[in-house]
Amino acid sequence: MSTYRVTAPGGAVINGPHQLDQPETFWWVEGVAYLDDDTYERHRAYFARAGYTVEPGQVRPVEHEQAVAAMQAQKVTRHAAAVQDANDAPRIANR
Repeated sequence: MSTYRVTAPGGAVINGPHQLDQPETFWWVEGVAYLDDDTYERHRAYFARAGYTVEPGQVRPVEHEQAVAAMQAQKVTRHAAAVQDANDAPRIANR
């Protein structure tokens, strides 16, 4: 089984789960996620279309796993791409 290192386009620094409603989702740490074969194949077209950098044959660093565990332990988990203000509060459009 291969591990894919996926990097967000444009140097975007995103942190957190890719999808909140899926407990087995992958997590972003500083704009980088590590995916197994099946997960990568499910998102492959999106990553190509959206300009993500994909590097196959990578090893998930321990630091990435530790950062994910720390985020999972937080009381409130937000989507990786949630827009937040300086106080870390989610911003809601048109309010």
